[in-house]
Amino acid sequence: MTAIILCGLLGALEACVAHKVATTETSSWQAHREQMARLVKSGGAWSAQGKLRVSHGGKNWLLKFKWVQKKNFYEVDIYSAFDKLASFKSSAQGVHVSGQRVNLVTATPEEAANRLLGFPAPVTLMQHWILGLTSPRFAVEQFELNARGLAHIITQQGWRIDYASYQRIDNYAVPEEFSIEHGQTKLKAWVNEWKFSPASTQI
Repeated sequence: MTAIILCGLLGALEACVAHKVATTETSSWQAHREQMARLVKSGGAWSAQGKLRVSHGGKNWLLKFKWVQKKNFYEVDIYSAFDKLASFKSSAQGVHVSGQRVNLVTATPEEAANRLLGFPAPVTLMQHWILGLTSPRFAVEQFELNARGLAHIITQQGWRIDYASYQRIDNYAVPEEFSIEHGQTKLKAWVNEWKFSPASTQI
């Protein structure tokens, strides 16, 4: 009887600890989302740049990228070792996509990205994923937090993103290394520079 009571107490204690950890993780996640929402709402801007390794259809690429975000609009440039391959610039009218033999405005830049780069790229989703957030435009198929209460795994539109590490820049916890997969397409990104600016400052 004593053993049964002890086991019951231990089980309750473990459940309590697990609940406390889960609550802490959820609170950290909510705080992260709110912090990023305040940055956008205030008119602040940010930029990120780094390297991108891509594997698709038996081919491999090593690219560089730069992402500049101002409020809800972004400008993304993708570079090879020799020149700029593609540029995506969003506005109220859509996304202006430019590159070799491509110059158009579209609401869905993914098809144009495939033509320009030679592999699928979830441009629309990345607007939120690069910050470690889920995209509010699409259903979340899978979501897991890490021990710090930051996104560890996100799956949306069949794409799965795994965050390997984060870094703290200007009091923002932002991704440092992450990988993205969809079918035979695999992308791995390393962000080596983040910049954040208040509403009155241009990046």
